[in-house]
Amino acid sequence: MNKRDTKQKQIVYEALLEHKDHPTSLEIYEELKNKGARIGKTTVYRILNNLVQEDKLRRINTFDNVSHYDYVLDDHIHFVCEKCNKIYDLKNTNDLKDALEEMDVSHNNLLIYGICSDCKGG
Repeated sequence: MNKRDTKQKQIVYEALLEHKDHPTSLEIYEELKNKGARIGKTTVYRILNNLVQEDKLRRINTFDNVSHYDYVLDDHIHFVCEKCNKIYDLKNTNDLKDALEEMDVSHNNLLIYGICSDCKGG
């Protein structure tokens, strides 16, 4: 973040950095609201969109048309579970190979979709 960034933009970005998963704009908004931040849903959504346009975040659009956000910008693949909607980061070919042995992949369109090992086992 630089000097020109607003305080609201800073708190949205920091909230995202606290996540190890891939939160939605609503999840970020709810988290900030619970912490007492005075910020609207539309503002959170707009800030996230701006951060994507500035290449500070990556947007992941899942099959259910929900946008999730990822601050990890290095090359990696996302696996989206069709049952629990959890998004997994697969950082290299070995991760992909191992994951495919444990998951039932149904299709790939920039994202790999299927059933994760947790849902498959239960």
